[in-house]
Amino acid sequence: TIGGSSVVTSIFEDSILAISEAYQLIQEAETYVAPKNSEDWGYSFDLKLDGKITQGLSFRLGYEYSFENLVPKKVPQKETLFSSSLLYTF
Repeated sequence: TIGGSSVVTSIFEDSILAISEAYQLIQEAETYVAPKNSEDWGYSFDLKLDGKITQGLSFRLGYEYSFENLVPKKVPQKETLFSSSLLYTF
């Protein structure tokens, strides 16, 4: 905390792997930590598979995990989420 403001350091990484012309794997990760207090930190990881079924129909499968130690101890600190979507463009 500097003059009433909190400072957080963040490191972000993402990558896209083209499996084929129709499919790609997207991975993102972020870590953040308060420099003056090593107990305040968080982490998130996101993995998605994008696929093209036809010219106008595509899908996405996703997995997301996050842990945040910055929130009060009584609040749930981790979340896991699975998601799927189907997109039709015309």
